[in-house]
Amino acid sequence: MSFSSLPERLKQETHEAHRQVEDLLRLDGPLTRERYAEILRGFAAFLLPWERQMAAGLPASWRPFFEARRRAARLAQDLRALGEDPSLPPAPVRLPRTDTLARALGSLYVIEGSTLGARIIGPRLQAGLGVTPQAGGSYFAGHGEHTGTMWRDFRQALAELPPGPAWDEAAEAARQTFAGLIGVFSGKAVAG
Repeated sequence: MSFSSLPERLKQETHEAHRQVEDLLRLDGPLTRERYAEILRGFAAFLLPWERQMAAGLPASWRPFFEARRRAARLAQDLRALGEDPSLPPAPVRLPRTDTLARALGSLYVIEGSTLGARIIGPRLQAGLGVTPQAGGSYFAGHGEHTGTMWRDFRQALAELPPGPAWDEAAEAARQTFAGLIGVFSGKAVAG
């Protein structure tokens, strides 16, 4: 199949995995505070080691770009706001390969893309559970008013990758990232 852009390819090739994550999270239905805390813990279990891996593996010139997009610390903040213990027992998590810029950006596509969904999820959380970006909902606030701009900047970064092997690596990493999240939220996370 031929794609005119890398974002188009990533969206197409991860569509089913994206749907699986949505089905596992069930954020479009009724949500209890306990279930919400469980979701935050799941994201934390994945994002804490993922962010460490990404920060360590990215070329120095890309680190500020990534640092502006880190959100794992917000998960502990949200759990504390809910009266939950933010510490996590070590959990086996399947992390994607992010050892090239193309793989790192492919993986970041999944996590950065979730900020767009946060625009829908955040208001639902506020209406259903009373959480706000300032009190328990900072993770699902995305990048706030900067979400759209940061997404456009990210898409421009993806456009720097030339078609061919770099696109293949990015797509592989995006699929691996979704697989890791599915593993966490289905209770089937494994190291490796």
